[in-house]
Amino acid sequence: MDNRIPLPTDNIFKFYALFGLLLVIFGIGSTLYVGKTTNDLVFEIAVEYQTLKADPVRSVSQEARFQVMQKNLK
Repeated sequence: MDNRIPLPTDNIFKFYALFGLLLVIFGIGSTLYVGKTTNDLVFEIAVEYQTLKADPVRSVSQEARFQVMQKNLK
């Protein structure tokens, strides 16, 4: 099998550098992904909380959800 992308694995230090670069790139990417998904979830919950807060007449299930959200946001 012919290797299309030559990886510098002839020297252990080149391999360490390549592996370290891969870890840094993966770490940055995963941090950005987790931050974005967390922010999306928080914004979604905040919109629902404000919607329930503005409604003076809530059903029993809506009141329960409102109280749980209120405890979680504080």
